[in-house]
Formats: sequence, C-alpha cells, structure tokens
Amino acid sequence: MKETKELVSFVVALANAVDKTLEDKKVSYADLPHFISAFMKAPEAFNGVDKVKSEWLGLSPENKQQLIKEIEIELDLKSDKTEEIIESSLKIVLEIFEIVKKIKA
Repeated sequence: MKETKELVSFVVALANAVDKTLEDKKVSYADLPHFISAFMKAPEAFNGVDKVKSEWLGLSPENKQQLIKEIEIELDLKSDKTEEIIESSLKIVLEIFEIVKKIKA
C-alpha cells in the first residue's frame, strides 16, 4: 500500500493547493507557494506508480477504508468548485502516469 499512499498523498496535496488558490477566485504567481509541497511529493509519488494498480486491487476492505479516512483527514477544502477540480486533477495525474510509463518503457 506504500506506493498507493504516496500517489494519494501527492494528489491530496495538489487538491489542497488548487483549493487554496481558488479562495480569492484568482490565479497568480503569488499562488505558487501553495503548490510547493505537492511538487515535492511528485518524485516519490511517481517512482513506484506502476505498482499502484496491483496494490489497489490487493487492498482489503479494511485497508481501503483506512485510506479513504486518511484522504478525508488530509483534505482541507474550502472552494465550492473543489470536487470538479479534484476530478480534473486526477485525470491529469493519470495522463502523467501514462507518459511516465511510456518514458520508462
């Protein structure tokens, strides 16, 4: 579950950064610091990303619930557009994952 947690941690940090950026309904260079912690987690998140699918499929229901609970705790969302942004962010992460797989191949 290590690789899955690392990827989820990255996505959650990215979602929190987007949410903080949207608080004032503007995007500017001043928002870059919100993304630093997310970007710092990216190498760790993508290093073992090829193992995430098998880890996820092998998780017990209890471990899945634990992971969901951790996500709920880590998410600190305030924007009313957050769900939409998270969905878009997850799509981007999956696209990046496909690019990383191609590069590693």
